[in-house]
Amino acid sequence: MKNAAPDKKGIAFLTTIILLGLTVVASAALSMMLLRDAYDVKRLKYSSQAYYLAEAGIEEAIAALWANNFSSANFPIIRNLGEGSINVTLNNSKWASDKILLISSAAVVNGVSRTVKTEVKSNVVPGFDYAVLSNGKVLVSQLAEVHCNTSKGAHSNSSAQGGFLSNSAVDVWGYLFPCYIYGDASAVGNVRARYNGVISGSQDDGAAGVSLPPLDTDFFNYYFNQANASGDVYTPSGGTQYFDGVTLSPGNGVVYVNGNVNIKHDVTINGCLVATGDIWINFWTEGTVTQNQVGGMPAMMSRGGDITVWDPATLNGLLYAAGDIKFRSLAGAFGDIFINGSIVCGGDAVLKDMAYLNYVKQNPPGLGSDPIGWILNWNE
Repeated sequence: MKNAAPDKKGIAFLTTIILLGLTVVASAALSMMLLRDAYDVKRLKYSSQAYYLAEAGIEEAIAALWANNFSSANFPIIRNLGEGSINVTLNNSKWASDKILLISSAAVVNGVSRTVKTEVKSNVVPGFDYAVLSNGKVLVSQLAEVHCNTSKGAHSNSSAQGGFLSNSAVDVWGYLFPCYIYGDASAVGNVRARYNGVISGSQDDGAAGVSLPPLDTDFFNYYFNQANASGDVYTPSGGTQYFDGVTLSPGNGVVYVNGNVNIKHDVTINGCLVATGDIWINFWTEGTVTQNQVGGMPAMMSRGGDITVWDPATLNGLLYAAGDIKFRSLAGAFGDIFINGSIVCGGDAVLKDMAYLNYVKQNPPGLGSDPIGWILNWNE
């Protein structure tokens, strides 16, 4: 019995050591849990930030598409945003068949990434997808150039087959000097490049017709109302309105003429010119015409006639005529003709001598109340 006390002391010491060890282990486990929770909280914070940045990337992409008629020129969007970065890309696998783009926006904040995707559908009029769209023939000759860029190229709804002395539906005819369509060319009839004429893309004979954009009475009334509201409607007594050496800056961006228009000497138009009849611009040395686009409106439109442009001139936006559109330079002797936009006409489209068309996609206001596009879905 005298040895019992030392045994009890040993047991108490051992128990203390065990309890202390358990306390240390529990404290360590608790510390790990707290650290893990803090880490998870930070990751959750970064994940939430990344999600909202990815959503912001989607919103920025939609705004860019809506503002630029579904042009993909601004993509990909890669930049720092807030406390992280975004990378916004487009997938166009459904574009040709359904006019649908898939937008993917990936955002990263402190190593944590989130991706948001959405599909959007374009409501932009298909006719504006062409650099030149004509119900008549398309003739490019003598140093003229058509730069199709992202468009579907030049298209003619004419069934003309062309011969030795007659033009094809799309005819790139260099004769003495080279001329070019940089892009594709298609026609209901046949497509031909001859005598120094060059088509860099595909040539599609016997193609299906393409409808011209619906530039109807309501469309032209929109422009008349804009001009009428600002006092920029002209009704010449002799049937032709002359603009000679003037600068036109209409209040609502539209000059509307009930009749024909004849422009000569140095004229600047800050906005859109609409005529119910023909528009005739310059003749060799009579001056320079500069037209500046306003609010996405067309450059010039002839509701019931032709547009004829002599050098030199710079026009920005859509050129539309119910009849022919002809650019007729004297081999650029007094200056070149530059068109930044697209051509749509019910008759022939003729680009001769040093006329240069640089395709910029157009979707002018006044086509109706339909939106530019729709958001089809939104996926995280």
